Amino acid sequence: MGAKVRAKRQDRVLKEIASVLQEYTANHPRAQIDVRRRNRAPVYVRVINPEFSHQNWVEREAELWKLFRKLPDETFTEISWYLLLTPAEAKESLANREFENPTPWPIE
Repeated sequence: MGAKVRAKRQDRVLKEIASVLQEYTANHPRAQIDVRRRNRAPVYVRVINPEFSHQNWVEREAELWKLFRKLPDETFTEISWYLLLTPAEAKESLANREFENPTPWPIE
């Protein structure tokens, strides 16, 4: 499926993050990955993967952190938060709702 960048403009940072996450989708083809820039500053990453149902939070993070470490520091530091959810968790998650429908910020 690949990492999907959800932004009006795909800047270098978003492309770099999506690029390293392609490796994750190669190993987890049922995973859905979205990368979004909240406004001019923070980047949000969401991974929805049915395989997470058999993993705790630390196990979920482990493989993603291996990939994030491949990013240049200036790119990595732009990731404000990331969600690692099963499809069922995504339906109930308030953070996922915020990812889908961001609350307007006065600085946008």
